[in-house]
Order: sequence, then structure tokens, then C-alpha cells
Amino acid sequence: MRRTLVVLFTAILLLLQIAVYIPVASSGNGLTIVVTFPFLYEDIDELVCKGDAVINLVKPGMDPHEYSLTPSDIDLIKRADLIISTGHAPFETRIRELAESGQIHGKLIELPSISGVTILRHPQTNATNYHGIQLYPRNYELLIEDVEHALETLRPECASVYRASAEKLLQDLAALNSSVRRFSGWLAVVDLPPLQYVAVWLGLDVKQVLAREEDVPITPQDYTNAESIISSAKHVAVIATIGSAAEDKLRDMARRHGAPFIALPNPLTYNGSLEYLRTVAQIVNNVSLATVTQQAGGSSVSTPMLVGVVLFVIAVGIIMMYLWFKRR
Repeated sequence: MRRTLVVLFTAILLLLQIAVYIPVASSGNGLTIVVTFPFLYEDIDELVCKGDAVINLVKPGMDPHEYSLTPSDIDLIKRADLIISTGHAPFETRIRELAESGQIHGKLIELPSISGVTILRHPQTNATNYHGIQLYPRNYELLIEDVEHALETLRPECASVYRASAEKLLQDLAALNSSVRRFSGWLAVVDLPPLQYVAVWLGLDVKQVLAREEDVPITPQDYTNAESIISSAKHVAVIATIGSAAEDKLRDMARRHGAPFIALPNPLTYNGSLEYLRTVAQIVNNVSLATVTQQAGGSSVSTPMLVGVVLFVIAVGIIMMYLWFKRR
């Protein structure tokens, strides 16, 4: 009896050990795909074939820039068939190191390394802006194409599914591109680095990004420089992240200088980049520019002020006519 119990206990331990190393995919032929940032999840999940599993390493609401890989994360990454990374957060650098040391056998796709991707530079520091690269639609398109090709190579029997899914995503992107409002010839001030890519998509020339990096606080001089741009430009849009430290100050600057103010959600709160871009387009297309009248040099003339000037001129004219007739 004791020997039977030992054998059963050993068998259970063996089964548990095997279970730990079973791939996460839901079928024997499926792929295990890991994405590093929350806003990549839905886009990649839209591409996959039955049996594939997409795992979001950093969950929505968590700051990926402060995230550290856990032992279970490393185990997952080592077993993954495909890892998709934005290639700039510290934990993503660790993933690259694991790949370079041969500890990761799956394919690693890093967004900044995809051929043809547009990478912007921070207007104040001239440093490479790695935040939100996929929010520029052409970069998103290149990412989807690169991932689709990798999936097709890893699982050829699902090639037609991957191609059809990628085509559908890119058709949706093209429709979005054709419908969003453009600000050709306008300047822009934005608060956080990811919004630089959004602003460029909208046709804006970004003159200032208040935050130099995710963990670098905005200084009083940054706000002074922003107000100088807003007050002096003929056409300028002010864009801020909802709930950011700069939102209220930028909103007030825009109001005082007659510039349109656009408040956008934080991309890190979204599970998909295409869904985020849809939200941006909806917000931007509903921004009213009718009340924004700017003179050269940036001085704004409001309707009440204009009415007051007209009434003053009329009043002066009536008084002068009265005095002229009285003299006669």
C-alpha cells in the first residue's frame, strides 16, 4: 500500500512538472506569441490562427517603463515562438540580451528595427523618440506586415488566415487614414513623447514635446517655452494626455491664446494601437475650429471684442454728427 502511494505521488509530481512546461498555446500546432506592451495585444490577436495564443506580458494600467521580468516571464519568453517588442523599455532590453545570449529560441521582432520604420527625434533634445512608434500609421502597417510574415513562416498551414487577417487590419487603417482631419501647415505643442507620432500623423509640425522622457519632470522653463510658441504662432494646436501633469496648464494656455486644445487618452490604457488611433480620429474630427481666429503673430481677436470695437466706433460717429448739426 505504501509503495503504491509513493508511485502515485511520484506520478502526480511528474505530471505537474510536465504541466509547467506545456506551451501556452491552446493546441499542439498553435503558436505562443508574446507581446511586451498592452497596446500591441489586440492588433496581434486579430492576426492569429486557431490554436495560437497571444500573451500580454505587461497588463493594461501598469507602467511598462517600470516593469521588471519575473522568473515566470522569462520561462514564458524562452518557450515562446514569437516575441514582439517595442525595444526601448528596460525589461525589453533584458529580452534582447536573452535573445543575443541564445536563451531565447523563438523569433524576436523589435519595432524600431523593422526596415522602413519612421523614428522621430525629440524637438528639444534631438534624442531618438522610441515612445509610441506604432502610433504613426505607416509604422503600424510595417509592423503588421512583418508579424504576418513571421507567423506565416512559423506556421505555414495557416498562411491564408494570417494574410486575410493582416489585409483586413490594413484596410481598416487605410479607411481611418482617409477620414481623419489633417492640420497641414499648423504647428503643435504636445505634452508626452508618444503624442509626437500622433501629431505628425495629423499633419502637424511638432515644435515642442514638454516631457523629455517618461520619468523626467516638466520644468517651469518648458511651460514658458510652450506658451511662447502658442502665443506667437499663426496656427498652432495644443495636444495633451488626459490626466497628465500638463493637461490643465496646456488647456489654459490654449484658451488664453485662442488655440484649439485636443485632449487624448493615454495609449498605455488601450489594448490595441488601431483602436487607439480610431479614438484619436473621432476626437480630432469633432474638434471645432470655428471659434479660433488668430492674427499673424498669434494675437487672437474674440467676437465680443470685435463687437465692442464696432459699437464704440458707431457711438463716436453719432456724437460727432450731433456736434456738427448743433453747430449749424
